[in-house]
Amino acid sequence: MKRVRLRLAGLAALCLLFPSCMSKQPLSDFSQAVVDEQLLGTWVLVDDKKDVNYFHIGRPPGNQAPKGFAQVVTVRFGDRQALSSADAVSFSAIIGDCRYLNLSLIADKGHRFDPMKPSPLGWLFLKYQIDGDRAMIWAADPRFVKREVKAGKIGGTVNWGGATLTDSSENLARWVAANDSKIFVEQTILKRVVVK
Repeated sequence: MKRVRLRLAGLAALCLLFPSCMSKQPLSDFSQAVVDEQLLGTWVLVDDKKDVNYFHIGRPPGNQAPKGFAQVVTVRFGDRQALSSADAVSFSAIIGDCRYLNLSLIADKGHRFDPMKPSPLGWLFLKYQIDGDRAMIWAADPRFVKREVKAGKIGGTVNWGGATLTDSSENLARWVAANDSKIFVEQTILKRVVVK
């Protein structure tokens, strides 16, 4: 039970950094999973509260995830010098000319991620663009997503924090392609940590 609470705390930390919506399905099918080489490395974000957030993106050790998946380890150094971390698996999706990251927290560290089993914590989508040592990241606007779910334009359930998408990956991709500029509006910039 304690492990699940820690994973949920990690998910909450990711959602605070990138307020978005969760989905039961990823934005693209697992058979199309690719690791975007541009994302590999360590990235940093200093947020409005001056908390320092590191994102380590690399290939999972051994056989803990299938080919095409990357591991994301987030470490946050927050107020009162509190340290928190979360592990996720990710893979990129390309829809039109845009790139998106499917992120799912690893529910149980040390165990192989099985994409055929539904993720108990769901998927978070982020749009991204790499420009040298900068990564522009856009999270989905939870208010827009909630309106779309309420209007029946995409399958999902409305909850206190926004909405949880329940539609298929194929329908999600079509919906994102048609509404990208309305879904992904708030930009965050991460900077690559370059060791010289």
